[in-house]
Amino acid sequence: MFTFVISRDWRNIYINNLPSFKVKLERDGFDAARDRFFIVSANKRYLGYKRMDDRFAVFYLIFPQTLMLFFMLAASLIFFLRAIGKKPDICYATTPFFVPAFWPCKYFLKIPVFCNLVSSVSDIIGQKGGLKRKIAAKLAWCGEFLGAKTADILMPNSQWLEQKLLGWKIPPNKIVFRPVRPPLIEIDAARAEELGRAHGLSGKRIVFTAARLEKEKNLEIVLRALADIGGNDIVWMIAGAGSQETILKNMAESLGLSGRVIFLGYVDRPDIWHYYYLCSVFLLPSLSEGMPTVILEAMLAGRAVLASDIAGNRQLVKNKESGILFNPLRSDDLADKMISLLDDAFLRERLAEHGEKVALSYIEQYKSIDQVYEIFKARTTAK
Repeated sequence: MFTFVISRDWRNIYINNLPSFKVKLERDGFDAARDRFFIVSANKRYLGYKRMDDRFAVFYLIFPQTLMLFFMLAASLIFFLRAIGKKPDICYATTPFFVPAFWPCKYFLKIPVFCNLVSSVSDIIGQKGGLKRKIAAKLAWCGEFLGAKTADILMPNSQWLEQKLLGWKIPPNKIVFRPVRPPLIEIDAARAEELGRAHGLSGKRIVFTAARLEKEKNLEIVLRALADIGGNDIVWMIAGAGSQETILKNMAESLGLSGRVIFLGYVDRPDIWHYYYLCSVFLLPSLSEGMPTVILEAMLAGRAVLASDIAGNRQLVKNKESGILFNPLRSDDLADKMISLLDDAFLRERLAEHGEKVALSYIEQYKSIDQVYEIFKARTTAK
């Protein structure tokens, strides 16, 4: 299958990094060893066309997030000119907001547009108050709505996102519920223990989070909760990078938490499983999620989950059954539930056991892009 993909890379981790791009595409349901891709991606550092190998070409555009509309206009022209010479099987958008960039390919060249849906950009923007954010959230909503109406196939990975599309009057035959790809679990106990020694974790109770260091991930609440708890035997390890890194590190220092918080930075796939292995509790405090893959991974790794009480997390975490939910606006609630979970090994074991069953049931519904494409063709033929 030959696919056009539109994406963005604000952290610049994919620039010139073919393995990382392949991991992302495989996670989205493609076969990176067989399929071919032409990608247009916004970033902050590189401009121009790069052929990475015989299956992989990228056109990078330097555009800040505030100029997203102009990025999509430029991408639209690039895709259309490219498609005239080599028509793809599908166009693939990583979010409904990007779907309008494919309108010339869809309407002039009759190329179907598939859209992944793992979160709501407008919901994320609108979580915080302020007039500017309200305006930005409304504009983002308009972009998402237009994109959803334009796409031929929408692939939500959670039931609440599917209901959101139905609420927008999207025809059910355009929606294919598609859970995330089952992750390949690779845990080397010796490597995990080596990492534990390197971070001085002996005798510590470990809480682990894997998340981008961005405002919508609500990571400051964890620092406030740790400050409320006191003591020094609880260590919070956070894997991820993002714009809030300096702010979070300064806050940890000001709260006297420097020895109890470990910022791991961006962690490659092979090592991420070892941190799940090391922790007693996996914590995700986000203000907005679609269906968080990290919770799925933690459950499959056999760890108890503590998560914010929001729609996306509730897809997997049933409170006191497959995990514990807390109020994402109250650090005292997080602190109380973190301590309760860390103090009760039997509770952690029971939650982890049920959570693994929930996760396995969820990933059994996974469909590759090839399978979704066959569903699309069958539905198109049946019309």
